[in-house]
Amino acid sequence: MRLGIIGPGLIWQKKHKVLLAKLAHTFTITAFCASSERLKAETLHDFPNTTFDANLQTFLNRDTFDAVLVLTPIHLNAQTAVAALKSGKHVFLEKPMAHSLQGGREVLEAAQKYEKKVWLLEQAVYHPFCHELKNIIQEKQIGDLVYFDQVIHSPIDNNSNDRGGYGKTDWRIQADYPLGHFFDGGPHQLAVLSSLFGYPEWIFATGVQLRPEFGAYDHIVIELGYSSKLRGILSHSSVLGEKHNSFTLWGTTGSISISDECLVVDSYQGKNWQIDIPFSDPYAEMWNVLEAAVTNNQPPGYTLDQAWNDLVALLAIDESIKTGKKINLKG
Repeated sequence: MRLGIIGPGLIWQKKHKVLLAKLAHTFTITAFCASSERLKAETLHDFPNTTFDANLQTFLNRDTFDAVLVLTPIHLNAQTAVAALKSGKHVFLEKPMAHSLQGGREVLEAAQKYEKKVWLLEQAVYHPFCHELKNIIQEKQIGDLVYFDQVIHSPIDNNSNDRGGYGKTDWRIQADYPLGHFFDGGPHQLAVLSSLFGYPEWIFATGVQLRPEFGAYDHIVIELGYSSKLRGILSHSSVLGEKHNSFTLWGTTGSISISDECLVVDSYQGKNWQIDIPFSDPYAEMWNVLEAAVTNNQPPGYTLDQAWNDLVALLAIDESIKTGKKINLKG
């Protein structure tokens, strides 16, 4: 598959560029699109046999690639994906798929109308702990799930906590999308939760702003209710310290504590055991699965329909904070 890259910025340099080079037998990089002269110089130095366009439509009019990799700022994701689909290209799309329900619908409709594939780049669901945790849940090793509590505090700013440069990007500092940094980092957590538990029936959320930059909220607390007896709390902050981050599940016969290194399962009858999680780059796992999706038409670990449902939940969180009401998602 010949690939055109839209927005070869930080995430391209840090992750996708290196991993796609390892999959050169399946993916060939043929073209780039960005408005930055600096990126143009850097890209053509690394890929001298490719084309580089500043204008998106000029880029999309080329017949030198079959699919595009959309790595744009969040507020441009949907419109860029739709334009690519209209031009007859398949799309690899960074999360979230859109910053509004209307934008998400347009992506879904364009994919169907032009009969092209959209593969979502959501690496969190490919983390090894997800696979192990799914098995434990399906085998009811802690009985029926009743409650979970997750704390994801990950400070980001444009100084000491710039997270490898991501905190210095203008579109994050002056966020043109709802919910502040949660709209950028939160989709990872929602994708994991929906992969493990399905989609919530209702959501109630509160949020506070602790600084003027990085959007509307710097700490969000979300309560989620599911069709079963399961309830959960997610605390997400882009300011509060990350020392006590945690993820714990409680069932009718036991509990599970989750970390990057292991899962600890505790039975209420006193038995406990540990499952070690081998190190694995979820981005690499994701691209291996996407390669299989392209070459063998296998399903990805995270589908466009899942991304749509997670977008609905994401925007329900925004609505709940603004209205102070529980938002019913059932139906």
